[in-house]
Formats: sequence, structure tokens, C-alpha cells
Amino acid sequence: MLEIKNVTKIYDEKTIVLYNLSFSLNKGDFVTVLGPTGAGKTTLIKLLALEEQPTQGEIKFDSFSTQKMKKSHTTQWRQKLGIVFQDLRLIKDKSVFDNVALPLRIKGIKEKNVKKKTTEILGNLGLLLKRNSLPPELSGGERQKVAFARALVSEPVLFLADEPTANLDPVATEEILDLLTKIHNQGTTVMVTTNQELVYQKFNQKINPTQILELELGKLK
Repeated sequence: MLEIKNVTKIYDEKTIVLYNLSFSLNKGDFVTVLGPTGAGKTTLIKLLALEEQPTQGEIKFDSFSTQKMKKSHTTQWRQKLGIVFQDLRLIKDKSVFDNVALPLRIKGIKEKNVKKKTTEILGNLGLLLKRNSLPPELSGGERQKVAFARALVSEPVLFLADEPTANLDPVATEEILDLLTKIHNQGTTVMVTTNQELVYQKFNQKINPTQILELELGKLK
């Protein structure tokens, strides 16, 4: 389903962030990517989201390849993804409902179905009472849940989570881990984190990752 083949990412012609990285995922797999700050974890998420292109190597996803991409393929690729970015990227002046509904509206889904699916996932994540709130009015854990809801509302083939428990208190962290458990039971996931304790202690109690990938700090030419 997803294959990362000998991928290297170099910035400014001298900073090697990822070097000769290879791994693959099958449907239903869960990959945890560990590594210190600067090891290329967020860069990997951006590569999978096509926000960046590999300097060398190839990424294959479903029937698509970064080496043979057409403009229309980029849209189709991204529509198969659900992404929670580290900075969440919620639209501050739009309500929780409108933030979550956005991917469906971009796809041109009928508004009747948008309302139904958005209301359903807000209910599943305990956010219905916050549907009219703006992101700045929410707690950190609530904003994280909104980002999860937006990423999951269109039932993605591949779910990407960049530091999904960063800066959360213990209660909110447990709630996010429970969400990740549910997601793992429904699809394929790549999660990146710097928190080794989270992965090797708490996380393994809830999910048994298919792979744990540890990245090293990037190198300089």
C-alpha cells in the first residue's frame, strides 16, 4: 500500500535530513517513527503529504509514485490521507463544525451528507457541545481532537499523526491514545513522536505497533 524506497531529503544542498530511508506498510499496519528533534520526522510526514518531494528515492502510495506524478495525481493522493500536523493547522476564525467539515466540502460532498458525517464524528469524539466554538476557545486536548476529527471525517486510506500528544496533560494524552487505538482498528497509520516513554510504556499497552522506526539526526555534507 505504501512503500518508501531509498528516500533521501536534502535542504540547501548540504543538510541531509533523511538519508536512504526505506520501509513499507500494508493495509492495517501501524508504524511509530521515533527520533530526536531534527531527525526528519516532520519532514517524513511532509513527504508523505506531498508538501515536499524526495531529493532521491521514491515514495509509492496505492497506484501512485512520486517519480511519475501528474498534477491530478497530487489531488487524488492527498484525498486518500488524513493528517494531524504538529501545529494542527485549524482555521481560527471558523467553528469546530466548519473546521471538521472542510475536507468533505473540498471534495464536493452534498451539504446534507457533510452535516451528517461531521455531526457523527463530532459525537464520536465528544465534541458536539463544542461544534459552534472557535479553536482559540478550546483546551489543548479539545483542539487536538478537532484536528483528529477533521483528519478522519473523510475516512482516509492512510492516517498520519505528527506528535499527536505533544504539550498535552496526562488526561488528554490518554484520550488521544484511545483515539489512536480506535484508528488502528480501522486503517493504516504512521505516527511520529520524540516521546520514547510514550511508545515503549504507555503506547505498547494499548497498541502493538507493526513497526517502530528510529531515525537518527540528520547529517551534514
